[in-house]
Amino acid sequence: MSRSNKLPFAQGATALGSTAFSTDNLTSLNHLEGQTAYLPDIDSTGDKKSRRSGADVVVVIIRNVEPNVDGSTTLAAGDAVQWVTGYHGVRVEKADGGANHQVAGFVDEHSSGVKTNDLFYMVVKGPSLVTAENDGEKSATADLGTAYGSHGSQKIFKEGWFAVLSATSGQVETDIDGTTGDGTATAASGNVVGRFKKSAYTEVAYNATNKVLVEVDIR
Repeated sequence: MSRSNKLPFAQGATALGSTAFSTDNLTSLNHLEGQTAYLPDIDSTGDKKSRRSGADVVVVIIRNVEPNVDGSTTLAAGDAVQWVTGYHGVRVEKADGGANHQVAGFVDEHSSGVKTNDLFYMVVKGPSLVTAENDGEKSATADLGTAYGSHGSQKIFKEGWFAVLSATSGQVETDIDGTTGDGTATAASGNVVGRFKKSAYTEVAYNATNKVLVEVDIR
């Protein structure tokens, strides 16, 4: 899909919208699976209209097959997802935590949730708020604003450090060794998904729903 094409559904929405869950939905709109689109970089925590930057966010229209037959959403904004075996490029599920799991992308930060079998925008390149691990790297000597790691109930991310898949499904963490965020410190470091985009050390509350801004670069 070129940049001039009209989006098949709105940013933050899904292809099936309020359509009730059905196993038949697995084949609905399958011509959209794998198409590339471009979304404006808009901060989902702001007025949802103003651009955060002049960049575009590259997304792929992907089907969520994370199992759940009760009709509730199974993916949330910022979740990391992985390819489903046999459906590389078209279908995903929430990414398993830890090393040796290839992240395919992230649920668009504007999403209000994705049901099983629905299609959504998966971020593969560009700035996006993603879900951060609620513990991650620790350091007994960490000092807010000047050192690496976490301090008490706060977690620190530094601009330019690598973001990697954490040990918790669907979440990322910092990759640090007490000196640099060079992508070599953790077991999951082989799966770098981008770099944190912050102007300075940033305190993030100890909460599994936290979102941090990452310059995603998977493709």
